[in-house]
Amino acid sequence: MYNFIYIILFLSKNAKDFLVKIFNTKNYDNQLMEGYLKKNQNLWKYDLNKKLNKKILITDFVSTVGYTVLMSIIGKYSSIIEKAKLEAIIREGDIRGKKIITSFGVSKFYNIKLNFFFKRLNYFKKAIILANKAKNVEDFLQIKDQNINIGLIVYDHILRHAGIEYTRKINFKFVYFLSIALDYNNFCKQFFKKNKYDYIIQSETQFIPSAIFFENALLFKNKVLAHEGGTKEVSVRIYKNLDQRFEGRSLFSNKLYKLVEKQSSKKIEKVATTILKKRFKGKSGSQDLRGALVAYKLKKKFNKKSLCIKYNWDYNKPIIAIFASDFYDGTFGVPWKAFRDNFEWFNTTIELIQKFDNINWLIKKHPIENPKKEHTEIFKYINNISKQRKNIQIFDDDLNSGSLINVIDALITQSGSAGLEYPCFNIPSIISSKSYYGGFGFTNEAKSIKAYKSLLKKINKFGPKKLSINRSKALTYFYLCFYLSKTPIPLVPPFDLTRNLDEDQFWKKMKKLTYKYKVKNDYFLYCLRKQLSNSFRHTINYKKLKN
Repeated sequence: MYNFIYIILFLSKNAKDFLVKIFNTKNYDNQLMEGYLKKNQNLWKYDLNKKLNKKILITDFVSTVGYTVLMSIIGKYSSIIEKAKLEAIIREGDIRGKKIITSFGVSKFYNIKLNFFFKRLNYFKKAIILANKAKNVEDFLQIKDQNINIGLIVYDHILRHAGIEYTRKINFKFVYFLSIALDYNNFCKQFFKKNKYDYIIQSETQFIPSAIFFENALLFKNKVLAHEGGTKEVSVRIYKNLDQRFEGRSLFSNKLYKLVEKQSSKKIEKVATTILKKRFKGKSGSQDLRGALVAYKLKKKFNKKSLCIKYNWDYNKPIIAIFASDFYDGTFGVPWKAFRDNFEWFNTTIELIQKFDNINWLIKKHPIENPKKEHTEIFKYINNISKQRKNIQIFDDDLNSGSLINVIDALITQSGSAGLEYPCFNIPSIISSKSYYGGFGFTNEAKSIKAYKSLLKKINKFGPKKLSINRSKALTYFYLCFYLSKTPIPLVPPFDLTRNLDEDQFWKKMKKLTYKYKVKNDYFLYCLRKQLSNSFRHTINYKKLKN
């Protein structure tokens, strides 16, 4: 019965998508953009039509101006360093993306696309068979297709675009997106059988089709260069093999970390604390952690005494903050995790702390709130709990987050940035996944649900004082992550990576920078050249390393 309903829904969805495709075709005409593209094309014209053996591929599956420009610039830089010709693969119908990428000297384009209808129907039938074999969501997550983690990618895509409520049990969305993923996987297999690249430039490595293309690129032994950091001050991460598929772009190598540890501890502390203090005062620069200005927006300050009075807490009890992670993003961007996703971790934590009365628990929402139903409901649930259990409270939105460093005794997060920030102030953090800062000796890590439960039980019994903390190591990693690895790209201004970008202002600034550009003065190009020549994992700012 379900299979018949799924087929009907599939036919309906394809008919809808076909109509949208017909009536939603756009041609992008922006005179400011055209002016920039003409100047940019002239900038790189000396590099065209050379007979080169090496190849570099620029990808653009996100189709936003910011991503397209950054991927194109990194691709152009890489082609100069490697003396390679540039090719590109984009979404079918992405007229604007093709125009932008062409201006960087790309003449050969491919379109990533799905098969014709009857072929897609066959993939849908195959998806029904695979989904029927899965007894539950956990089984579905184990689905692989020709060595690609299809089950995980589909789950991640549904979580991001539909919400948590659609991921608790297998439904039509699982089957439909599995069929789409199988189709894209076949495309990628055929593509990489015919094409081999020295480097592939790809920023988005999650969701459909990006994650499928990313895994296939690595499977077929193509190195991938991924942008990391801000929009002006950036680093580039090299992925070399499929084993690195689940590593975050900001996960630096132990070798580099040990090198940085040899630098002056006074310098590291001064630089790191300066950035942190600005962040906690709501004065972050545009190239700092995305969302920091929202997270630490200046509001009503408080201390431990005033907070305990507000919530009617026992002042002598320790305060532990629980920082909610983004429920819809970064689910599988870690090598290991104790919980299936961020929501499961958060929900389990809320259930656990109701048994532990010796701690004052402060629940902090993620700074970028999501209006989806389940996000609202979980905090309504916590609010009801707080009426019965006074030691469990939601952090008020009108309070200043920056004051927490003077109040809390420890914090818990699945993988959020707070797990790195607060140890820099000598406050221990507990994480339950291999976050981008995990494994460097300054976090308390629970690698299983059993270990996580046991750790919280011990904290309730003995307090947080027995948790490990190493401020020096945390400061060193923070320094590496938010200072040493950042080098400005002279060809772009600071800008908004989202679709809220003011495009007219962006193109005006881009054109001005192109007029001023001198390749011999491009320090980012120098740093990237050194990285690629030595196959280092990340781009490092060597001036900062020396000074």
